[in-house]
Amino acid sequence: MLVIRKAQMEAFRKTMQYSFAVRMAKHVKLNYPSLVDSLGEDGITRLVNYGMGKCDKYGIEMEVDVTFYIVLMCEYSEDFEETPSMEWARAILENTHFSGSLKIKTIGRYLAIKAENRERSNPQ
Repeated sequence: MLVIRKAQMEAFRKTMQYSFAVRMAKHVKLNYPSLVDSLGEDGITRLVNYGMGKCDKYGIEMEVDVTFYIVLMCEYSEDFEETPSMEWARAILENTHFSGSLKIKTIGRYLAIKAENRERSNPQ
């Protein structure tokens, strides 16, 4: 019988987190060059790690959801949910009855609806 010890699981978890952080930093550098210009390479690494920590705080665990959260940080600001115009996002993130994935899906859907409404009110 295979037995995986707690220390082994912790080592595996840390390896997976590091791997994700490296991939996410590459994604940010590729898609947000202005952030690289303003934050530098080390700043991008700090941003990704900060985002991963915030996701942990909000119960966001799935890689795809953490990616979306960090993209929101890149699009809006590191602490986007703390800004007055995004208080609704903080309420969703702090909702203990929602799973991490549901929090991200709800925020994504709200932003999509908001963008659709902007397009309808400003047709080109």
